[in-house]
Amino acid sequence: MGPEFRAPAKADRPTVGDSDGRQVSTQIPFIGPRERDTPFKPRSARRAERRGAVSRRAQFLAEVERIEKEMRDERDALFDPPWTTFNVGLIHGGKARNILAGECTFSLEWRPIPGQDPERALRLFDAAAEEVARRSGRGVKVTRTPMRLDDAAVTRADAPLVQFLEAESGARARTIPFGTELPELIALGAEGCVFGPGDIRVAHRTGEHVPIEELERCGGILERAVLRFCGEA
Repeated sequence: MGPEFRAPAKADRPTVGDSDGRQVSTQIPFIGPRERDTPFKPRSARRAERRGAVSRRAQFLAEVERIEKEMRDERDALFDPPWTTFNVGLIHGGKARNILAGECTFSLEWRPIPGQDPERALRLFDAAAEEVARRSGRGVKVTRTPMRLDDAAVTRADAPLVQFLEAESGARARTIPFGTELPELIALGAEGCVFGPGDIRVAHRTGEHVPIEELERCGGILERAVLRFCGEA
């Protein structure tokens, strides 16, 4: 007998596995555009008129903080903090301490609250970049490379999958302030949530771990969820 091929199943009620302490997460702000490798390049060749790119980048960091504060006019009380948050995770620039840096790159991400235009922060970023260039007498150039631009994900608290996972885990659904693949699944028409063992506070760091007993219990809950919502083909 040859191999058996089956049509791919449609994931109507997916769960995104993440270290969330078996919490049922229905509404999350997803990571917004990641401004990776955003270079600052001083243009003047005369040292007396030049400031290193790292120094210029420090000026722009103040602009990023200003943008975050400006965007606090839009809030969602389900989150803590209840507004869009920004983070500069990486900075690279310079070759030596006695040499003016010719270029400085940094990564910037923001996590918009549900219902907020994900391009609002990008527009404010561009306006701030133009202002920094203007104040420098065009002595600095700012370019950006957006990596992704997603809306926040929202699932109804009374959705059948959410209610099932609440009953099985004994945990109430809540919001989470970090990014997952849930927005992409919801964009495809699925009704999903984030559910998994472990604690996000120990994720992506030295000593990251998931307790075996939580992993085993979570596996059992997910198995019952598959039987409940998928059934037999």
